[in-house]
Amino acid sequence: MRSRLRGHRSALASFLLLAVLGWLLFKLVLGAVVFFAWLVAAVIVAAALFWFALAAR
Repeated sequence: MRSRLRGHRSALASFLLLAVLGWLLFKLVLGAVVFFAWLVAAVIVAAALFWFALAAR
């Protein structure tokens, strides 16, 4: 009984560890996607402003 309880607890601990690692990976990927979306938007805005500045000359 005691060894079964210990095995159950270690399974729960490993599941929690996997869940935490998965959540951190998810947040990391989401942060990278958001960062690259902002980067692309900033490049597009900068290019549009540059284009308008050239067209106004």
